Amino acid sequence: MISKPFAWSYSVLDMYNTCPKKYYHIKVAKDAKDSDSAFSGEGKKIHDAVYKRVTEGIPLPLPMRPFEKTVGTYAMLPGEKHGELRLALNEKLEPVDFFDRDAWVRAVVDYLVVDDDKALIVDWKTGKIKDGFEQLKLTAAVLSRYMPEINKFTLAYVWLKQGGKATSIKMEKKHMKEVWIDNYASVKEIKHALKTTTFPANENPLCRWCPVMQCPHNAKDS
Repeated sequence: MISKPFAWSYSVLDMYNTCPKKYYHIKVAKDAKDSDSAFSGEGKKIHDAVYKRVTEGIPLPLPMRPFEKTVGTYAMLPGEKHGELRLALNEKLEPVDFFDRDAWVRAVVDYLVVDDDKALIVDWKTGKIKDGFEQLKLTAAVLSRYMPEINKFTLAYVWLKQGGKATSIKMEKKHMKEVWIDNYASVKEIKHALKTTTFPANENPLCRWCPVMQCPHNAKDS
């Protein structure tokens, strides 16, 4: 059996950094699977509806009308618009098809607005407001390989269930090298773990919802 080439994304790095053992069972051994919870199912429905609203002008379903003021504002922004962009690069950081065998890093852009040499990257969020922009920084770095003409990026998380509040930062193309360097450290750590099959369990607040029943820290039955 030919093993699947190593590939990563922000969610992969986040899973590994949270708990290497969870990463092993879900991504390597594949004897556990993240369940499609009611929350994630609802989040997917919201993302699909928002995508159709900003790219095709299809009205939001009635239960999602509270998001219209926020989503409608972004839909009206001037510029070239894209939604649900699936991007992938090979190890040489060259654009490839999302499902290509040599896809090395993957990212998905919820909503993109390009105006001259500037780009707005929006990630629709349906949970509570959190700090950090690592996910969007990586998305911008991947996008930059597709659109080298972009020099200035605005990265925004839009918290739909928090009144449409947006948290954002700005970065420039010259900063992308730092993003790759920051992520390479975690990628190197995962590749070493794969080589040595060393995936220790890391007890953390998410253990109660973890699908890896083989772990001594699994708290579902406690």
